[in-house]
Amino acid sequence: MRGASWAAAALLAAHAALAWSVQARKTPAPDEAFTIAQGAAYWHGGLGAVPPFVNPPLAPLLTALPLLPLRLTPPVFDWQAANPWEAFRSARDYLYQLGLPDPLLRRARAVALVAGLVTGFVMWQWAGALWGERAGLTALALWAFCPTTIAYSGLATTDMILTMFFVTAAFFWWRYLFAPSIPRAMAAGVLLLAATLAAGE
Repeated sequence: MRGASWAAAALLAAHAALAWSVQARKTPAPDEAFTIAQGAAYWHGGLGAVPPFVNPPLAPLLTALPLLPLRLTPPVFDWQAANPWEAFRSARDYLYQLGLPDPLLRRARAVALVAGLVTGFVMWQWAGALWGERAGLTALALWAFCPTTIAYSGLATTDMILTMFFVTAAFFWWRYLFAPSIPRAMAAGVLLLAATLAAGE
């Protein structure tokens, strides 16, 4: 069992290293700047600072959380522009107006990296509980070295945060079905609510 834990830790570390190395070479994607700007607007102006048709608030709030110590100025632009790309361009300009974008991006992208690691850990636990240690490590290895998961673990977007909440909610619901208890039911419900509040367009 201890050997499996060390192997799982090594796989998670490899995933983190790959995602971190990839994100260091990425320029800001349009939806990254938009997610960061949206989160900053929520933190400064409350949930009413952004129109309701934009992404739900949880993922942007979490993405912008590491930026709070920097005391960023809130974004000021038209969220309801007729052309959606105007909002994306304004969000990109906001990111550059704050200063050098790379340090800001690294902080914001760290949230997605943590979400990717949590999701990998849950998948290891779930597959291991179903089919044994080898299956758990195989599932984790597939997750750790999948190009898609590596890419999204390095992007400050809603995708990996939503994935973390959804997979973890499904895991706790599965545990509830096999061993019903109020805490497990509550955990599954809260995590499913979190997934709903983190879902993007």
